[in-house]
Amino acid sequence: MPARRRAMRLVESVRAQLAPADPARELPEYREPHRAPARPWVSRRTVLVAAAAVVCGAAALSLLPGDAPVPAYAITPPMLATTGGGDNAAARAVLDEIVDNVRRLPGDTTASSVNHVRMRSWGLSFTASEDTNWSAIVPFETRNWLAADGSGRTDIAWLPPERTWPDPLPAEHRAELPTGTSIERQGAGGHRPAVAGPPATDPARLGEQIYAVQPEQNGPKSVVRGIADVCRDWYLPPAVRIAALRLLAGLPELVLAGETVDRGGRAGVAFAVEQGGQRDLLVVDRRTGVVLSHELVYTRDPGRLGYLTYPAVATYVLFLESELVAAVPGA
Repeated sequence: MPARRRAMRLVESVRAQLAPADPARELPEYREPHRAPARPWVSRRTVLVAAAAVVCGAAALSLLPGDAPVPAYAITPPMLATTGGGDNAAARAVLDEIVDNVRRLPGDTTASSVNHVRMRSWGLSFTASEDTNWSAIVPFETRNWLAADGSGRTDIAWLPPERTWPDPLPAEHRAELPTGTSIERQGAGGHRPAVAGPPATDPARLGEQIYAVQPEQNGPKSVVRGIADVCRDWYLPPAVRIAALRLLAGLPELVLAGETVDRGGRAGVAFAVEQGGQRDLLVVDRRTGVVLSHELVYTRDPGRLGYLTYPAVATYVLFLESELVAAVPGA
């Protein structure tokens, strides 16, 4: 099989395995500039996520020609440090404590109704061809606004690359990286949240909303990923936070990973579900019950990704702001 075709298959394999946890899977694809057909190549963007404050890169893939795909460069963010926790009983006990803390919070008094969420993620840009191989980790920030009538706005701001291969990246390749800020305004019914809402205050109903996006038959990871999906578009008032925590506590597979400081420098408690060689972690603020971050870790090679050292952080997203505001900017 030609090297280019092998490269394409491996790229698509990576994209397929990361897709369920891809925080930008609904965003417009970044398209590389047109190249002359005499020089065939493969270029794709796979979204990997982590805090921009972390100084090492996410998994950067570059393929070389030959009999088999060969990684030119592959590193991942360091594992999130946790104190170590306990079993399912320990996880449920801490979640009960957090629920009690949330119940003691004052109720929301704002009359505002527009959801605003700001997230920080990482994107991976790379080219794999028979004569060109390079990769770059490009952080980006997404801000979503969602109004009651389904109108909204999505801003995506691309930041300078965190890591490149080779380093420094030649100017002709750096010019291909996404830059600047894009703004998309949506009319009534045009902003489609990752999870249709508003999010329910009943755990069972919230589970139904989540399973419409993350199928229940995929196992307990669907709940963890689904709660993160809800946080991408919606401000979660205390009653919804409690429902999400109760839904999480209902997973027999959930364990307590322990205290941690997330990649944005915020203290929280990490809960984990491990399934099929993947570990999903959700970091929650102990006092407020706010979801701070979500990450996906490969605990072993999921197939044809043997160039990584396992466990390996595959995706990461930070929820930096979540609030209700008066209006969609520029509406």
